[in-house]
Amino acid sequence: LHSFPTRRSSDLENPAFDSQTKETLTTKQSKFGSSCEISTKTLKVTSFDEFEATFAAMIDACVTNGAVDDALEVLRTMKTEIPDFTTPSGIYLALIKVLAQRKEQAKAMEVYEDMRNSRVQPNLATFNALIDVCARCGDVERAATVFREMCLRVTPDLTTYATIIKGYVVQGDLEQAIQLFTLMRKRGVAPDAMLFNAILDGCARKQMVSLAGHILSDMETSGIAPSNHTLAILVKLHGKNHDIEKIGRAHV
Repeated sequence: LHSFPTRRSSDLENPAFDSQTKETLTTKQSKFGSSCEISTKTLKVTSFDEFEATFAAMIDACVTNGAVDDALEVLRTMKTEIPDFTTPSGIYLALIKVLAQRKEQAKAMEVYEDMRNSRVQPNLATFNALIDVCARCGDVERAATVFREMCLRVTPDLTTYATIIKGYVVQGDLEQAIQLFTLMRKRGVAPDAMLFNAILDGCARKQMVSLAGHILSDMETSGIAPSNHTLAILVKLHGKNHDIEKIGRAHV
């Protein structure tokens, strides 16, 4: 048997990136003078699996570096070059999520419309992201429209209801908030402390003491103890009426 020379781990060189290499790897796309263009020949010779993986990687790279417009352009290019290609639902979700964070409702709805036209089924996370961007932009009516479309396809969860209810509260439409809250309870979705506090805050803004009392009782019946934030809301609610005794009873 022949013996082959071996190298100890201590003999191996540990390559290190210099500062210029690190800067190149971490530089955002917007700092460069050109954008990535997709070759039609490349699209035709790439297998489906490889193409889908490459496509997803390109979208992810654009989104990660904040180049959302470039990501949308990549999506449009795919539609033009390969009309039969169906964009994976995960890519639509990634785009809508980042557009929600940037409060770009029009572009998010454009992506959603493309998703519908491509007959890609939105999941719960996608609908929640759409509702989130509408609520962030103060368009609760549009959020309610998406919610109705959502109910035809998937079952809303606590995040869904809470996002719209909080949107109504911010707009001062407490009646709609309570109606949706009641519907949520009827459908068996249990509210959390944050949602209870959001509605209580809406009551405090409008000085609706009686309604706040019912919400607080519901909160305690649900096994959710009032928090310091709850107490702060009650101080705001009852403090204007100089009814400090009620605040103490609620806290106890």
